[in-house]
Amino acid sequence: MSTTSDTSIEQIREVCEFDGKVVKPCFDLQKSTDDIHHKGIVLYSYVNSKTDSLEPVRTIYAARSGNLPKEGNVISFCPFCGTKIYAELQALKGDN
Repeated sequence: MSTTSDTSIEQIREVCEFDGKVVKPCFDLQKSTDDIHHKGIVLYSYVNSKTDSLEPVRTIYAARSGNLPKEGNVISFCPFCGTKIYAELQALKGDN
């Protein structure tokens, strides 16, 4: 069975999940961050610049609006499925 990038398993997830420090977003959170916006929910992906891999080693979601249109505030819960998406990362804080 082959899949295309538009209909991958990643895009039909009902709730957010974790793979280490990387948030695997639910369908609605993924859809809301597909386009680059100046305001709204944005995805920050961190990659290891010492390797050739572009796979993220950590992802964080933030809401940008009002007085914080550039930096935003990290969101703790997915606004669509309600899953804690930052609290899990806090537990890994000591693991750099």
